[in-house]
Amino acid sequence: MAAMPGIVAPIFSIVFFIVLAEFDGCISYFLTEAYRRGFGCLFTTYSPRLTKEGLIAVFGWVAVQAALFQWLPGPMNTGQQTPAGYIHSYRTNGLTAWVVTHDSLAALCWCGVVDAGFIPRNWSGLVAAMNLAGFLVSAFTYLKGCFFPTYSEDRAFSGSILYDFYIGVKLNPQVGTHFNFKLFSNGRPGIVAWTLIYSRDLSNLFYQYQNESLVQLTLLLITILHTIYIINFFINES
Repeated sequence: MAAMPGIVAPIFSIVFFIVLAEFDGCISYFLTEAYRRGFGCLFTTYSPRLTKEGLIAVFGWVAVQAALFQWLPGPMNTGQQTPAGYIHSYRTNGLTAWVVTHDSLAALCWCGVVDAGFIPRNWSGLVAAMNLAGFLVSAFTYLKGCFFPTYSEDRAFSGSILYDFYIGVKLNPQVGTHFNFKLFSNGRPGIVAWTLIYSRDLSNLFYQYQNESLVQLTLLLITILHTIYIINFFINES
């Protein structure tokens, strides 16, 4: 049972992508086709595939967000005491990072350097690259926790390599003085990207306008609601 996340999570990630990208989000349509053509056939035909564009975009995105997380100014805060009694400090500059990211990308799109509809056009390659990045970051934090922990007393092993790989052997994996991997993973490549990548809101707005010369109110509404949620998250980041 401890190995279930390592088996189920990648499969469900691919299934969700296929249902949304190829079957208009209709699960019954997907299941009907899976019964008719075979589950393996749908997997091999529609699974996300790595592309050069997707790899450059995702790994460049993570690198930029890591740089902003590390060097943008912001107030210093401390987390909860760890099981071993340590207290980590971290910089809460998420709102600044979100504004800088969106302003910079808006300027690049305005100047024609970046295609505003890039994300929907390259969604398969982006999903594949995001999953690869997730595995690599997880592998790094797992190996660091096993062999180069900041505080070895804070480690906890379950006895299952797969379980420890997904859950982690340290509650707050850290690199250097203030680079907290838990805060970075939750609040930078993910949350900052909600209005750009994971929900594809802004990019979908431009993509729809480019193709249909209009923007649906439902898409506009979800973009506004996501933006309110994200700003509230960063205001209360500490």
